[in-house]
Amino acid sequence: MALPIGPVGPRLAAALLVLLAFPAVLPAGDAPDARRHLDPLAAEVEEALESASDPRTRRALLSARDLLLSPGGGLEQDAARLRGASRLLEKRVKDRPALAAAAGSALRGLLDDADWEYASLSGAVDALDPGAALRTRAKVEASLAAARALAASSPSRGARSLLAAARVLGDLRLPPSPNYGGAFRVVSFAPPTGDLVGLNQEVVVVFSGPLDPRSVRPDTFQVRIGPNFQSQAPGSLVVSGNTVVFRPRLPVKPDRTDGGFPPGVKIRVTTVGYPSTNLILGKGRRPLDRSLTAEFTTAAAGGLLYDFTKFPDDPPPRLRETWPVDVLPSAPFDGPAGAAGVETAVLPVLRLARVPLDPATLPGRVRLLALDLRGRPTSLEVPGTAEVDQDDREVRLRFRPSATLADRSRYALRIEPGVMDLSGQFEMALHGGRSALHAAAAAEAAGEGGPLADLAAAHPEAVDPRTYLLFTTRDEPASDRQVVLRFDGTDRPVDGGDGSDPGRTTASYDAAVPGAVAAAIAAAGGDGSLGDLEPSASMTLDTAAASSEDGAFHYDRIRIPAGVTVTLAGPLPAILRARRGILVEGRLVASGAAGSNSEGAYNTATLTTQPGGAGGPGGGAGGTNSKDPAYGMPGGPGVSVPGG
Repeated sequence: MALPIGPVGPRLAAALLVLLAFPAVLPAGDAPDARRHLDPLAAEVEEALESASDPRTRRALLSARDLLLSPGGGLEQDAARLRGASRLLEKRVKDRPALAAAAGSALRGLLDDADWEYASLSGAVDALDPGAALRTRAKVEASLAAARALAASSPSRGARSLLAAARVLGDLRLPPSPNYGGAFRVVSFAPPTGDLVGLNQEVVVVFSGPLDPRSVRPDTFQVRIGPNFQSQAPGSLVVSGNTVVFRPRLPVKPDRTDGGFPPGVKIRVTTVGYPSTNLILGKGRRPLDRSLTAEFTTAAAGGLLYDFTKFPDDPPPRLRETWPVDVLPSAPFDGPAGAAGVETAVLPVLRLARVPLDPATLPGRVRLLALDLRGRPTSLEVPGTAEVDQDDREVRLRFRPSATLADRSRYALRIEPGVMDLSGQFEMALHGGRSALHAAAAAEAAGEGGPLADLAAAHPEAVDPRTYLLFTTRDEPASDRQVVLRFDGTDRPVDGGDGSDPGRTTASYDAAVPGAVAAAIAAAGGDGSLGDLEPSASMTLDTAAASSEDGAFHYDRIRIPAGVTVTLAGPLPAILRARRGILVEGRLVASGAAGSNSEGAYNTATLTTQPGGAGGPGGGAGGTNSKDPAYGMPGGPGVSVPGG
């Protein structure tokens, strides 16, 4: 058949050639499920995570995995997820051919699904006017052909072409409608009105066409609470195609008062449309035909408040990864392993499956233990606070120590029984790797023994299923701002005293709490070699004196009483150090001296020479005055009076 190529133009002509070459695909069976294509790639990413050590590579793999495992939403959303994951893998993860092969396979599977959808929508294409039908078929088939050609070499670019085709197919699924007056409307609302719903229930509103995301805001998509529905519920609005999802904020405070939906309250959802001026708009700025309002009531306190079937992952809460990256003991089992070289200012973090935690169950159950302080075995609990950040994308549990950790020391982060998910039905799962080690060590101990059983006896925390992270801090460089406190037993109260040894510490103690440091601890300064400085009369400290060490004076305690002046002088800057503190009630002076007045008499041609005043300790003298007659000359005759 001959085609009139000339009037059509070269770009459309090329598309028509692709159209003629593209094989026809007929629909068969039910609509395809894209998960069967994306899940194998997600599994390859998960396997790559196990051997990845570079932080940037791990972050890319984690982001790609989360994209691939996020809930599906049709061909367009799945193509976008594959494109995003493939871009991350191609850019950040090198020398892993299995990942590239899996991405190409996922793309080819989605292309088969796109062929099925295209064939099933042939009636919708035929319903268009002839010119629109021709352009639609050319665009879809050219995009699909380009995607197939790129599947092996660049899955991310191929997924981009697939996404272009999926968007055209998505437009074909929309019901035909005029430009206004019912063209853009609300199709469905969930949850159903009036139901008692969980506090983590998403509000999903589906519209008749693609949305303008910029028009969906808290003032146009209202989820209101309060006596008069005056407050927007805390949460996030997510726009995807023709769907808006409101996800209520998950609580992170122990009293759970910061959650998006309170228990036992009525919530009103309003989609704002015509005739309001601030309203939801569709693609091409089509206004929503009218405003709609619906209400529902949340579950009452005392019942099941959170629905675990709405969690993004299946319960129970379980560990995915740690920061710093944990290391399990391995053969020959000659040490407890764990992360090494961790900075002392670390905030240990556990990244969990997306099963939100009940923050009320965290206090007292998430514990950081010091097991070894600079080579000395111990068992001390580090004071601090357990914090959780959680939403539909991730759950992060971290421990914030009240003070910087000691260097060259070993710590274990434990989770005791009783940490639950938000529904209150599932307890935090044990550490899988250490559970297996614990069982193997027990089997060795029950038999003839072995290296793993010996390790468990020497370092039980290394195989304890409730140890979720084990790490050793690095040797931090010395700093003059660092204060190291070590209580080694000699500070225990004896013979009725408070346990304070003035030669070892500047701490003070509260007798009501035996052995506890209750007051502020001051960092000791100097070595106290000059004893106390407590003069009864004014005096001068010269930085050139024998008692000075390069300008520094080392006292045990410094007290300058009222009415007494201590003057600092000499060729070096003065430094005063005290082991037990400094109290200045009088005056501590380091000022320079004033210069002499150089003026000898009026009406002189020059000024007399006078040197500047002496400087303070380590400071230079002031400048000598100038003798130039241009400066300091007497005044001339006045304008109105006979004399300057």
